Amino acid sequence: MPKRALINRRPWLLASLIAAVAYYFLRDNPIGEVWLIVLKGMGVACLAFYAMRRGFGPDAQILAVVMLFSALGDMGIEFDIALGGGAEIVAALGYQLDEPVGQVATGDVDAVTRVRYR
Repeated sequence: MPKRALINRRPWLLASLIAAVAYYFLRDNPIGEVWLIVLKGMGVACLAFYAMRRGFGPDAQILAVVMLFSALGDMGIEFDIALGGGAEIVAALGYQLDEPVGQVATGDVDAVTRVRYR
C-alpha cells in the first residue's frame, strides 16, 4: 500500500483538526463572532462526517447524528442558551441510545436450552 498524505486518506479528520486549531488560536481575535461560532462547531461536525464515512452499520450513523447535534449545540449555545441546551440534550439522549442495554454474554447462556443462568 503506497503511503499517501493525510489529506488524501482522511480529509474530514484533517479538516476537523484544522478547524479546532484555528478556533483555539482565533478565539480571542476580533475576526467576527459568526466566524468563530462556525469554527467552534466545524471541528465536531467534520468528525461526524468522518465517523459516517469510516463507520459501518447503524452504530456509525447514530454516532454521526449525535455528533452533529453536539456541534449544533456548541454553536447554538452562543446564540441562545435554550437553543444550544436543547441540541445538547438531544445529543446526550443519542449517546444513551448508542450504549448497549440488556446484552448478555454468551458464556451466561446455556447452549442447549438457550436460557440464561447466573
